[in-house]
Amino acid sequence: MSLARVLLSVVATLASHRSHTAPHPRPPDTKVAPAASTFSEIYFLRLLSVIKNLTYIACVVEIVAFILNPQRDDVYATWLSGMGALLSVSGTLLRLWCFRVLGQRFTFQLATHDSNRLVTSGPYTFCRHPSYLGGILCFYGTCLVFLSPGSAIMARLGLVLGVVWPWAVCILAFLPPLWARIGKEEAMLGQEFKEEWTAYCRVVRARLVPGIL
Repeated sequence: MSLARVLLSVVATLASHRSHTAPHPRPPDTKVAPAASTFSEIYFLRLLSVIKNLTYIACVVEIVAFILNPQRDDVYATWLSGMGALLSVSGTLLRLWCFRVLGQRFTFQLATHDSNRLVTSGPYTFCRHPSYLGGILCFYGTCLVFLSPGSAIMARLGLVLGVVWPWAVCILAFLPPLWARIGKEEAMLGQEFKEEWTAYCRVVRARLVPGIL
């Protein structure tokens, strides 16, 4: 068994933890949007906690598997797991950039700030929701590390139960609520900033990926 697989697992887990942890408590002068109390919004925030916890568990599985049998040959690092760790770190760095640019204005809940202003600098010059793009890269990069050939999970459960089904769940459980949240956030920003938001959308057309989405 390759120690590299364990190291990649730890890197992806640390990246996932940082990416899916709020950078600071919600400031007292913020106003939570009405959409924050909807089922889909509550589900999305709970999902972030579930993702972190499942990542911790998957990392522990990899570490324990290595400790119990360092010589096993069915658990090993691959180019997919390496690419996954790279995506996890890249996505987290993009998220951290967004955290820094927005500062206290960045909250995991849909909320407005009393001294709010529309931020259009830094990563927000390329797309309207770079933090979500970073979250997608980190999440699916982490999935590549733990749900690909060579992982302890696949070695234990097999291709269908260890890879195919988990990937299907990860796609269906994450992308639809994320896209719905983006729509709610844009509606909230449009109501708050009005013409300024409309002008910004005309300049920065991409929600996530310039020229594509």
